[in-house]
Amino acid sequence: MEERRERGEAAVGANRALLGESPAAGAVGRPLEPLEIRLYRSRAEYLEDPADGGALPWSSGYYSPNEGISRFYSESGKGAADALGRDLHEVVAHELTHHYVDRRWVPFDARTATQPGFWLVEGFAEHVSEQALEMRRRGGAMDDPTVRALDITAAVARMGRLLPLSTLLSMTHEKFETGLEGAVGVVKLRHTLGAIELDRRGLFYAQSGALTYFVLHRCGDAGRATCLGWLADYYRGRRIVDWSEPLGFNDLAAFEKAFLAFLAGI
Repeated sequence: MEERRERGEAAVGANRALLGESPAAGAVGRPLEPLEIRLYRSRAEYLEDPADGGALPWSSGYYSPNEGISRFYSESGKGAADALGRDLHEVVAHELTHHYVDRRWVPFDARTATQPGFWLVEGFAEHVSEQALEMRRRGGAMDDPTVRALDITAAVARMGRLLPLSTLLSMTHEKFETGLEGAVGVVKLRHTLGAIELDRRGLFYAQSGALTYFVLHRCGDAGRATCLGWLADYYRGRRIVDWSEPLGFNDLAAFEKAFLAFLAGI
């Protein structure tokens, strides 16, 4: 329990450090409220909770924006059903990032299930989850290139099985839940011992996290401001038209070429 609390606190601290002041600062919105978390003793209890929309059967934790509640389960001696093989405290950090952005950073959530750009939501949460505890060891930086999302994405790139960038960028929440069935295969990792059996939904998480890292840390001075601007726009329900020019790329093909070149060095 102490490790989970530490990871949760680290995730909140990482969000504060990375996001800075809310783009909604000064607006009349929701007052600050506790970030409510519910932890269940079993997967059965987790799935049976009459939550808004219900827990997804392939998940081990999720944040419900309509309720403002994060839910997780932990069964002693059993691994959680997670798309990337993450343990509970990593899933807690991921979902708390969703929770923090929605309740503390952009309190007027106007996004829809049919809005392209869902990679921003999951990629940012995955980035914070993986980098949060590394901040202490790296002097406050969030740029460790050996984290799991980068390792997985680089390995799948070597297999030639990444989601095309046009597909990733145009993905909606609706398509994420209904259109990403199927296996990628066994992925052998370089920075983590062993291998992982990966499906396309797990690839979406990893590739979104890797792309977030690339934009934040490998796209020059414009990268961080552009990524956070996109994230704020997405939560405000604004459609992002051009993913390339704000980062200095002539077109999507140039953006994808640079991303693949980055992955080749991981």
